[in-house]
Amino acid sequence: MSDAASDSTQIYFQIVAGAIAIYNSIEVLIMMFKVFQKYNSLYFWAVLATTLGIALFAIGFLDLFFKLYEESSNILRPLIVLTIGWYGMVTGFAVTLYSRLAIIRVPNFIQTYIRNFIIYNVVFSHFPTTVFTFGANIVGSEFWVHGYSIIEKIQMTMFCVQEIILGVVYLIYIQKKFGSRLKSLVSHTIGANIVVLVLDISMLIIEYCNLYKYQIMLKVLVYSIKLKFEFYILTLLTEASRDDSIVGNRGASNVGSNGRKSSNNGPLLMDDDVRRSSASHKRSLNVIVESVRLMHFFPQGQSQQERSQRPDPQEGTVLVNPQLDGGTLVGKNGGRVAASSSSERN
Repeated sequence: MSDAASDSTQIYFQIVAGAIAIYNSIEVLIMMFKVFQKYNSLYFWAVLATTLGIALFAIGFLDLFFKLYEESSNILRPLIVLTIGWYGMVTGFAVTLYSRLAIIRVPNFIQTYIRNFIIYNVVFSHFPTTVFTFGANIVGSEFWVHGYSIIEKIQMTMFCVQEIILGVVYLIYIQKKFGSRLKSLVSHTIGANIVVLVLDISMLIIEYCNLYKYQIMLKVLVYSIKLKFEFYILTLLTEASRDDSIVGNRGASNVGSNGRKSSNNGPLLMDDDVRRSSASHKRSLNVIVESVRLMHFFPQGQSQQERSQRPDPQEGTVLVNPQLDGGTLVGKNGGRVAASSSSERN
C-alpha cells in the first residue's frame, strides 16, 4: 500500500472512529438523564465522567491530529482537552466498574484492594503520561518523544490489567450469587465481559505494534462501546437483584391507594410488573429506568453483612429487603407472614 493510500486510510479511520465515539457518548448522556432519578450515587458520577471524557478525548485528538487549533489557538488547547478527557474516560470507567461490585456482594477487603489499585494507576500511570504528553508535543526533543513512547505502553498495560481484574472479580462473584439459579444472566454477562476483554487486548496489541494514530482513535471507540455494554450488563444485574431482593419482600409492604404496594422507602413492584420487567431481556427503555433506579436499593453506607442476609426463598427462610427493617417468612404451607424487625431478631 502506498504512503498516500495509507495516510488516506488512517484519516478516514480517525474521522469515523471519532465520530462514532462522540455519537455514542451523546446517546449515553441523553439516556442517563432519562433513566437516573437521583444524581447522588457514585455510579452516576462515574458514568457521567466517562461519557464526557470520551467526547473530550475524541475532540481533543481530532483537534491535535488535524491541527485545527492553528487557526485560532495553540497546541495547548487540544492537549488540555484530550488530557481531561483521558482521565475521565479511563479512570471514570474503572470507577464505574468498581461501583457495581457492592451489588454482587464482593467482600469489602477485595473492594478496598481494587480501589487502591485505581488510585495507584492515577498517580503512577496518569500523571507521568501527562507530563510526557506535554513534553513530547511542546518540547519535542528526543528525550520527551522516546520517553512518551515508553510510558504510553506502560500505562496502556497497567490500565488493561486494571480492567481485567475488575472483570474477573465481577465474573467470579456473579457466578457465586446467581450461577445456580440464573444461568441466563451469568451466560449473558460472561459473554459481554469477554467481548470487552477482547477489545482491551486488541488495543494493547495495536499499541505494541506502534500503530499509534490507529490505537488512539480505536481506544476512544472501544471505550464508547464498553460504556454501552456496561448499561446492558447493569440492566441484567439489577433485574436479577430485583428478583432476589424485592419479590420476596412484597408481603412486608402496604397496599397504596392506587392498588400498588409500597413501603416507607417508596413503591415496590407488583407481581405483574416483576414478570414483565424480568422477561424484558430485549432492553426496552422502561426496563433500563427500573434497573438503574435500583442502584439506590444498595446505599453505600450499608454493611456487606446486611446485604448478604437474603438467602433463597426456601421453607422457613426470612427474606430481608435491604431498605426494609422487616421481612417475609415463607411458611410450610407456602404462605407468607411478616417477619419480625431486625431489632427484635437481635
